Amino acid sequence: TYLCSKTAAQRIALQEKPIKLIFILRHPTRRTISNYLHLLKSGRAIYSLEDTLRYDPNSIIRRSLYKGQLETFFKYIPRHRIKIVLFEDLISDKKSCLQDICEFLGIDGNKFDASVFDMHSNKTRIPKNIKLQLIRNKLARKSSNYRYSRFLPVKAEIYKKQPLAYRVIDKIHNAINPKSAKFSFEPNEATIKLLDNYFKTELHGIDELIQKDIFQTWFGYDL
Repeated sequence: TYLCSKTAAQRIALQEKPIKLIFILRHPTRRTISNYLHLLKSGRAIYSLEDTLRYDPNSIIRRSLYKGQLETFFKYIPRHRIKIVLFEDLISDKKSCLQDICEFLGIDGNKFDASVFDMHSNKTRIPKNIKLQLIRNKLARKSSNYRYSRFLPVKAEIYKKQPLAYRVIDKIHNAINPKSAKFSFEPNEATIKLLDNYFKTELHGIDELIQKDIFQTWFGYDL
């Protein structure tokens, strides 16, 4: 969330403490699709993936444009205080990756219980039927305001209680279209190819920027 914010970089740089930052970068196409699924199940996506890319691409693409965002942070914060981790490395060799992070933070990774290396607390729950979820989202477009208002320390009066109509829609929808980690979402191959080609252009030079072979990991070749 902070990576795409220039304001965040500027404010962090103003702090007197030598704050260290860790950015986890995921394959940009997969992160974009994951972003879409998050908007979908939280009630904010009202179009298919392809139509979202057509009508509101910034809502799911922006946070995958890592190169320009990292350049901004490097401008304000010394590089030795920024750690770049590939999501794919974290998944394939979690223990080694976390030990590397511990070294960066100056803490003893051996003190952690071995079970922490097997934890996964953010498994994606996909709606059983995507089209039904989109219909629900269109019928209750403003309901997401209530969903996120509960995290605010002071809630606006109009968001303190979700209207009856939204509650009825959600009750019916959740009964006929449950979300579960066992359901999958298979994007169109042409859409994946389109996104891959777009990010190959937009992220050109990122290998040199962070001194990692990202393109080899993500796209199967070096620049």
